Amino acid sequence: MLPPTEDELYYWNWAQHLQASYFDHPPMVAVLIRVSTAIFGDGLFGLRFFAVLLSFFLMYLVGHWCGRKEVVTLVLFTPLVFFGSMLITPDIPFLFFWGLYVWWLMSINGTFSPWSDDPVNRVYHSSPVPFGKWVVGGAILGLGLLSKYSMLLAIPCAFLVMFTRYRIRAWFSGFVLHLAIAGLFCLPVILFNMKHQWAPFLFQFNHALSGSTSGYFTRYVGSQIALVGLLPFLMLPWIAIRLRDLLQHPLLNVALWFFAIPFFFALFQGRSNYVEANWALMSYLTFWPIAQRLFNRNTIGFLGKPLLWIGFAPALVFTALGFVHTIYPLKQISPEKDRLARIKEQMNLIQTVTKDLRENDVQAPLYSTNYQLIAAFRYYGHPNTYQFPLTTRPSNFSFDTEDPCKYTEILSIHVSGENMPGVQCFPQRETLREYMLAVKGKPITQYELVRYYRLPE
Repeated sequence: MLPPTEDELYYWNWAQHLQASYFDHPPMVAVLIRVSTAIFGDGLFGLRFFAVLLSFFLMYLVGHWCGRKEVVTLVLFTPLVFFGSMLITPDIPFLFFWGLYVWWLMSINGTFSPWSDDPVNRVYHSSPVPFGKWVVGGAILGLGLLSKYSMLLAIPCAFLVMFTRYRIRAWFSGFVLHLAIAGLFCLPVILFNMKHQWAPFLFQFNHALSGSTSGYFTRYVGSQIALVGLLPFLMLPWIAIRLRDLLQHPLLNVALWFFAIPFFFALFQGRSNYVEANWALMSYLTFWPIAQRLFNRNTIGFLGKPLLWIGFAPALVFTALGFVHTIYPLKQISPEKDRLARIKEQMNLIQTVTKDLRENDVQAPLYSTNYQLIAAFRYYGHPNTYQFPLTTRPSNFSFDTEDPCKYTEILSIHVSGENMPGVQCFPQRETLREYMLAVKGKPITQYELVRYYRLPE
């Protein structure tokens, strides 16, 4: 019921040409897609296999932390899990390894806690954690960094867990060792960035600190409410009141830091910068165990159950509407805002164009300014598709693009009236065909297939 999204097809393209890293993200999502599609083929099952598998184990881990299931059961029916867990994006391996890293650190903290409380043990053991365990943590951290740069936020979270509870000489050398191991895992990504003049790092850095967008903070908070509900915002005062108790618990101490730092970092950035809806997703993995703990030791009496259901109500409503919409499209959603219908129609249009090119035995390379269109054309059988150089939004296709001027003729697929960069070397232009993208019967966007060429001298 959910067609492949543009970004999923973009990552599928990465998997066809495995690299040390990519323009937008590190390589883990491409590796997973390459493995699953090699086994199950390039259909949706093969494309999304690891998304479902890793999401299952991740939610099992969260359920283990929660103990009782009131919170985590409702979490399963939020849009974040109900829909998001089946879409293969860099967030899937990133969240999986973030969860594993939290699990590892909880184990470290559980080992340190009784040691710290025992003065005799501290005399005979300078540190209770063997170096092998730090190596394991470094490997998990490194795999997370190979999934998404956001894994860097786990480092200050882990540092504060240790720094605020234990004497520094007991853990600092192990902590440095695990950072060094993670750095070794990331060496290919670093070398890739050096090779490309740090363009991927700079793109992500500038993207994270892009200029303010009027009203975006409100939209960001709204997106979080739609994805996971109101509970993280409603429970902040309760967490503040019980802060000391949470910090004393060796497992919830870890959960608290790994919730608070990314959650408030995203909120702070959203005050003046562009913040995407997925920025704080990792914070909720450890929020839910905290919430369950507070509900287990309910100090607000009869308000506990209503708070739980009110907190999840917006997300559950969005899930229900989304599920119904995938089966029976809701007429109340306008064609311009119906993203699901638009994706379906756009994929149909791309397959139509690809079929026309194949039937007419077109050999000229196809160009576009839109990296998502390029990814879809390659997926649906037109590999000879490239990105125009010097487009406003670079992508991984920018690294392997062909100079259009080296050819005597090229094709371009673009929105009607859009100015194409890099075609000044072709004096002749011919519109071959126009395609209308219609959603729910309403024309939305008109594309044109244009031939640029030079007459032989």
